[in-house]
Amino acid sequence: SKHSAVGCLQYLAQIDDLKELIVSKTYGDKTLNNIVKLLDGDHDRTKVRAAALVYQLCQLPEVCILMKDYLEVLISLLAPSPHKWAGCEDARAFGAGILRAFAHCDYSPDLIGMLPEGTVIRNVLVEIGVIPPLVELLKTGNQMGQTESISLLAVLCEEEGVPIELLRLGALPKVVELLSSGQDEARAHAAGVLFLIAVEPEYMEEVAKAGAIPPLVQLLSPPESAAAGGAKDKKKKKKKKKLWGMVT
Repeated sequence: SKHSAVGCLQYLAQIDDLKELIVSKTYGDKTLNNIVKLLDGDHDRTKVRAAALVYQLCQLPEVCILMKDYLEVLISLLAPSPHKWAGCEDARAFGAGILRAFAHCDYSPDLIGMLPEGTVIRNVLVEIGVIPPLVELLKTGNQMGQTESISLLAVLCEEEGVPIELLRLGALPKVVELLSSGQDEARAHAAGVLFLIAVEPEYMEEVAKAGAIPPLVQLLSPPESAAAGGAKDKKKKKKKKKLWGMVT
């Protein structure tokens, strides 16, 4: 019953007004807490649905900042599941996405003002140990998980000590790999991570030795325009038509 209930809410939360209604006082103060509880030790399928729902609800700033109360649960969600069901990898990705949204609250004066004075969310996440499970997700997660992981690491890399921890954990080869073959969003954030590592003189050679220069240079090249691609397709079709006329 929980699985069906949270699954239905997940679909309804795609509508902005319904997002707000789900977490409104109409249904009491514990709705969000009850949803997050499903992330901790519930059935895997229910856990994935709950993670997707929280991920969607975190598009609301007033919900996103409340993740401060659930950081341990969210970080535990990043760990690989012993089960081989593909949905478990989606749950890991959603966990990283929720943490990424929470980290971005640093850039909102209104939201950061809701936390104790002087709080820097990036620093809080680093101190409670989010980097190792994020690197593990970067190495072993599915495409969405890797994208969410590198997106959050690009933010956390601004904190002192994070670049060297990434090197220590062996993240550099995977960052370069994403730069070469990832989706556009992942490539952009991978370049950002490499930038924040390379600004330290002692790490420059390591970035170069990892093979970062060719994909970085490639990233500067403009993508082939849709118009050019269309012109090529028309040219191919015309050539095929001509050849077909010769055959007949």
